[in-house]
Amino acid sequence: MIYTKRRGRRSGVAVLLEERIAKCVIRAENYKDKLLMVVIKAYPVNIVVMQIYIPTGANEKEEIDNICEVIEEKLRNIKGREYAVVLED
Repeated sequence: MIYTKRRGRRSGVAVLLEERIAKCVIRAENYKDKLLMVVIKAYPVNIVVMQIYIPTGANEKEEIDNICEVIEEKLRNIKGREYAVVLED
């Protein structure tokens, strides 16, 4: 399991991978405890899994906008030889 964790908090996102697939992880990146991006070496193209938690509270509009900007940036940086899977919680 790959997960984001902030000290002293119970929030975060995770991606659960079978052991065989976990050995193929090239890199994992996170943004706070709201976004986790895992790149998996695969054939014929690598797989990019983005697990995202977007808060729904009205008082969190600025945080939602920041997360959306980060998502857009991460998606723009995905190479043509990578397949993206975006999961939102």
